[in-house]
Amino acid sequence: MAQAHDGRLIAMTRDLDALLLIREIEEFLFHEARLLDERRFEEWMDLFTDDGIYWMPTEENQQDGIETHSIFHDDKALMDHRVRRLNHPLNYAQTPPSRFRHLIGNVVIEDDAGSGGEIQVRSSLVAVEYWRERQRVFAGDCHHRLRREPDGLRIVFKRVDLANCDAIHEHMSVPI
Repeated sequence: MAQAHDGRLIAMTRDLDALLLIREIEEFLFHEARLLDERRFEEWMDLFTDDGIYWMPTEENQQDGIETHSIFHDDKALMDHRVRRLNHPLNYAQTPPSRFRHLIGNVVIEDDAGSGGEIQVRSSLVAVEYWRERQRVFAGDCHHRLRREPDGLRIVFKRVDLANCDAIHEHMSVPI
Protein backbone atom coordinates (compact mmCIF):
# COMPACT_ATOMS: atom_id res chain seq x y z
CA MET A 1 0.00 0.00 0.00
CA ALA A 2 2.86 2.36 0.81
CA GLN A 3 4.34 1.87 -2.66
CA ALA A 4 1.02 2.85 -4.31
CA HIS A 5 0.86 5.95 -2.13
CA ASP A 6 4.48 6.84 -2.98
CA GLY A 7 3.75 6.34 -6.69
CA ARG A 8 0.74 8.65 -6.57
CA LEU A 9 2.77 11.25 -4.67
CA ILE A 10 5.55 11.11 -7.27
CA ALA A 11 3.00 11.43 -10.11
CA MET A 12 1.31 14.38 -8.38
CA THR A 13 4.69 16.06 -7.88
CA ARG A 14 5.51 15.58 -11.58
CA ASP A 15 2.11 17.00 -12.55
CA LEU A 16 2.62 20.00 -10.25
CA ASP A 17 6.11 20.61 -11.67
CA ALA A 18 4.68 20.51 -15.21
CA LEU A 19 1.93 22.98 -14.26
CA LEU A 20 4.44 25.33 -12.66
CA LEU A 21 6.70 25.15 -15.71
CA ILE A 22 3.93 25.92 -18.22
CA ARG A 23 2.74 28.80 -16.03
CA GLU A 24 6.29 30.18 -15.80
CA ILE A 25 6.59 30.00 -19.58
CA GLU A 26 3.19 31.66 -20.11
CA GLU A 27 4.20 34.51 -17.79
CA PHE A 28 7.46 34.88 -19.70
CA LEU A 29 5.65 35.04 -23.08
CA PHE A 30 3.09 37.49 -21.70
CA HIS A 31 5.94 39.66 -20.40
CA GLU A 32 7.63 39.56 -23.81
CA ALA A 33 4.38 40.66 -25.48
CA ARG A 34 3.92 43.47 -22.96
CA LEU A 35 7.43 44.77 -23.65
CA LEU A 36 6.66 44.91 -27.39
CA ASP A 37 3.27 46.57 -26.77
CA GLU A 38 4.91 49.21 -24.60
CA ARG A 39 7.73 49.76 -27.10
CA ARG A 40 10.33 48.73 -24.53
CA PHE A 41 12.49 47.29 -27.26
CA GLU A 42 15.80 47.32 -25.36
CA GLU A 43 14.23 45.25 -22.59
CA TRP A 44 12.69 42.94 -25.20
CA MET A 45 16.07 42.48 -26.82
CA ASP A 46 17.59 41.68 -23.41
CA LEU A 47 15.27 38.64 -23.20
CA PHE A 48 17.45 37.03 -25.89
CA THR A 49 20.67 35.17 -25.22
CA ASP A 50 23.81 36.67 -26.76
CA ASP A 51 23.53 34.14 -29.59
CA GLY A 52 19.74 34.56 -29.87
CA ILE A 53 17.92 34.71 -33.22
CA TYR A 54 14.58 36.30 -34.13
CA TRP A 55 13.17 34.89 -37.38
CA MET A 56 10.02 35.54 -39.41
CA PRO A 57 9.97 33.43 -42.61
CA THR A 58 8.33 34.43 -45.87
CA GLU A 59 7.30 30.89 -46.79
CA GLU A 60 5.16 28.29 -45.09
CA ASN A 61 7.34 25.49 -43.69
CA GLN A 62 10.50 27.42 -44.62
CA GLN A 63 13.54 25.52 -43.40
CA ASP A 64 16.29 28.09 -43.82
CA GLY A 65 16.48 31.72 -42.78
CA ILE A 66 19.88 32.46 -44.28
CA GLU A 67 19.69 31.13 -47.85
CA THR A 68 16.01 32.08 -48.28
CA HIS A 69 14.49 35.55 -48.00
CA SER A 70 12.87 36.32 -44.64
CA ILE A 71 10.77 39.17 -43.28
CA PHE A 72 13.12 39.26 -40.28
CA HIS A 73 16.18 37.16 -39.54
CA ASP A 74 18.02 39.05 -36.85
CA ASP A 75 20.86 38.05 -34.61
CA LYS A 76 21.60 40.16 -31.53
CA ALA A 77 23.64 42.72 -33.52
CA LEU A 78 20.85 43.25 -36.07
CA MET A 79 18.26 43.46 -33.27
CA ASP A 80 20.37 46.16 -31.63
CA HIS A 81 20.61 48.07 -34.92
CA ARG A 82 16.84 47.78 -35.50
CA VAL A 83 16.07 48.93 -31.93
CA ARG A 84 18.37 51.95 -32.25
CA ARG A 85 16.63 52.90 -35.53
CA LEU A 86 13.18 52.44 -33.98
CA ASN A 87 14.07 54.72 -31.08
CA HIS A 88 15.79 57.39 -33.15
CA PRO A 89 13.89 60.71 -33.03
CA LEU A 90 14.18 61.11 -36.82
CA ASN A 91 12.68 57.72 -37.61
CA TYR A 92 9.93 58.92 -39.94
CA ALA A 93 8.80 55.36 -40.71
CA GLN A 94 7.54 55.28 -37.13
CA THR A 95 6.21 58.84 -36.85
CA PRO A 96 3.88 58.68 -35.11
CA PRO A 97 4.93 55.44 -33.41
CA SER A 98 2.72 52.48 -34.21
CA ARG A 99 0.72 50.99 -31.36
CA PHE A 100 0.60 47.23 -30.92
CA ARG A 101 -1.41 44.83 -28.84
CA HIS A 102 -0.33 41.21 -28.70
CA LEU A 103 -2.53 38.33 -27.66
CA ILE A 104 -0.71 35.11 -26.81
CA GLY A 105 -2.54 31.82 -26.34
CA ASN A 106 -2.51 28.06 -26.79
CA VAL A 107 0.89 27.78 -25.12
CA VAL A 108 2.26 24.24 -25.34
CA ILE A 109 5.60 22.78 -24.31
CA GLU A 110 6.73 20.69 -27.26
CA ASP A 111 9.97 19.48 -25.71
CA ASP A 112 11.37 19.94 -22.22
CA ALA A 113 14.97 18.80 -22.16
CA GLY A 114 15.17 19.18 -18.40
CA SER A 115 16.84 21.63 -16.06
CA GLY A 116 20.08 22.08 -18.05
CA GLY A 117 18.54 21.92 -21.51
CA GLU A 118 16.45 24.08 -23.73
CA ILE A 119 12.67 24.12 -23.74
CA GLN A 120 10.76 24.14 -27.06
CA VAL A 121 7.50 26.10 -26.82
CA ARG A 122 4.75 26.74 -29.34
CA SER A 123 2.05 29.38 -28.98
CA SER A 124 -0.55 31.20 -31.04
CA LEU A 125 -0.23 34.90 -31.71
CA VAL A 126 -2.61 37.65 -32.75
CA ALA A 127 -1.02 41.09 -32.99
CA VAL A 128 -2.87 44.25 -33.93
CA GLU A 129 -0.97 47.29 -35.16
CA TYR A 130 -2.55 50.74 -35.32
CA TRP A 131 -0.56 53.32 -37.27
CA ARG A 132 -1.56 56.48 -39.12
CA GLU A 133 -5.27 55.74 -38.79
CA ARG A 134 -4.87 52.25 -40.23
CA GLN A 135 -5.08 48.93 -38.48
CA ARG A 136 -3.33 45.71 -39.47
CA VAL A 137 -3.84 42.30 -37.94
CA PHE A 138 -1.14 39.65 -37.85
CA ALA A 139 -1.85 36.07 -36.79
CA GLY A 140 0.32 33.03 -36.63
CA ASP A 141 2.31 30.61 -34.57
CA CYS A 142 5.34 31.41 -32.45
CA HIS A 143 8.06 28.91 -31.74
CA HIS A 144 10.39 29.75 -28.89
CA ARG A 145 13.46 27.86 -27.81
CA LEU A 146 14.09 28.94 -24.23
CA ARG A 147 17.06 28.38 -21.99
CA ARG A 148 17.07 28.64 -18.23
CA GLU A 149 19.89 30.92 -17.10
CA PRO A 150 20.75 32.21 -13.60
CA ASP A 151 18.58 35.31 -14.16
CA GLY A 152 15.61 33.32 -15.52
CA LEU A 153 14.35 32.15 -18.89
CA ARG A 154 15.98 33.60 -22.00
CA ILE A 155 15.15 33.30 -25.70
CA VAL A 156 17.67 31.33 -27.74
CA PHE A 157 15.49 31.31 -30.84
CA LYS A 158 12.14 32.85 -31.73
CA ARG A 159 10.33 32.03 -34.97
CA VAL A 160 7.08 33.75 -35.93
CA ASP A 161 5.17 31.92 -38.67
CA LEU A 162 2.54 34.35 -39.91
CA ALA A 163 -0.59 32.80 -41.40
CA ASN A 164 -0.07 35.07 -44.41
CA CYS A 165 3.73 34.82 -44.47
CA ASP A 166 3.84 34.69 -48.27
CA ALA A 167 1.64 37.75 -48.76
CA ILE A 168 2.97 41.11 -49.82
CA HIS A 169 3.55 43.07 -46.63
CA GLU A 170 3.83 46.79 -46.34
CA HIS A 171 6.72 48.24 -44.40
CA MET A 172 7.27 46.24 -41.22
CA SER A 173 9.86 47.79 -38.93
CA VAL A 174 8.58 46.76 -35.50
CA PRO A 175 9.15 43.21 -34.25
CA ILE A 176 5.95 41.22 -33.85
